[in-house]
Amino acid sequence: MSLIPAPLNSCQPSTHRGNGRRSNWTTYIQVAWLEYTCLSAVAALTLSLYCTPMYYKDRHVVPMLPSITPFSTPRHIESYQLPVGISYPWVKEPLPTHGCALVVVLAPLLVIGLFQIKTWSVWDFHAGVVGLLKGVVSTSFISTILKHSIGGFRPYYIEVCKPDWDAIARSLNQTGHRFDATLCLGNPRDVDRALQAFPSGHASSSFAAAIFLALYLNAKLKVFSDHASPFWAFMVTLTPLILASLVSGSMYTSHQHQAHDLVFGMIIGLVIGTLAYRSAYTAVFDFHFNHIPLLPYAIRMQPSRYVHYCHETRAKGGKHQVAESDEVDYKDWPKNFEPKNEEREEGMAWMESIKSVRWASRELELETNPRMRKSS
Repeated sequence: MSLIPAPLNSCQPSTHRGNGRRSNWTTYIQVAWLEYTCLSAVAALTLSLYCTPMYYKDRHVVPMLPSITPFSTPRHIESYQLPVGISYPWVKEPLPTHGCALVVVLAPLLVIGLFQIKTWSVWDFHAGVVGLLKGVVSTSFISTILKHSIGGFRPYYIEVCKPDWDAIARSLNQTGHRFDATLCLGNPRDVDRALQAFPSGHASSSFAAAIFLALYLNAKLKVFSDHASPFWAFMVTLTPLILASLVSGSMYTSHQHQAHDLVFGMIIGLVIGTLAYRSAYTAVFDFHFNHIPLLPYAIRMQPSRYVHYCHETRAKGGKHQVAESDEVDYKDWPKNFEPKNEEREEGMAWMESIKSVRWASRELELETNPRMRKSS
């Protein structure tokens, strides 16, 4: 039983390879340029925010606790002690920020590309790339805003701050037993960074990429479906999350973040990464459909704008032999995936829905053959 409604237009890929490839790239650019432009703009905005000074530094105050008996009165600065939680030594990050940004983008892109070697699917590759970038860029943007607006002390803050003890001693009567970043003698840039602990950008970005890649692997390997998956596939799917945990753990053991910074960053990354996957694919956990990429918004809303050259090709006398089953209605494409109950019971009917991706790509002269794996 067909899952696709009556056709609107049809067009066979061009018989001229050179013109066809040029048309393919032209069409793809017309469809995807806005996505990449928006992603680039948000990434540039995130980078500019990251480089700006910390907001409201004077609101982050360090309490000074009297280290004397309850019946005496402190008279000297030596009579106070600083919080132990922000007095750790300052060491270099195991994975620098720019290195983390490259790893969380390039490593998943490599895996997504490997799945396209045997069977190339334009829209599946597009959905994987854009979905991953959505998750990483939006997570970094949210984390950067929270760092500047909320922030917090890193465990090595005192060493970076290098407090001006003379100025602090003179201001004890006016400010009480505390001081802020205005009384630090350290490098202002290092002090700003030491105030941007909450949430952890390493944890949020690494877990956003990890959960997206884990969901991608699950969809391709069908680890959580209606059959018992092999152990190697199960471990492959969990590997991104394990690696993200190691990245986050390294930030804790090197005294770059407090535990709550990492936990909150992990939550942000997991939520945004899951939403990013759902924005690119038909489902998240439903194994019948979670491997099916969603058509870009521009095609779904204005299909005629991107298939006009099909009619031009036909007018030039091209020979086309297109079966009715190879045609697709763009507007109803997302609404007609799900098979009926009797088809679902057959066990393999869900695989018919993958044909819609090929049909849509043929309308755009884009060759595609989405990767499938039988459920058995």
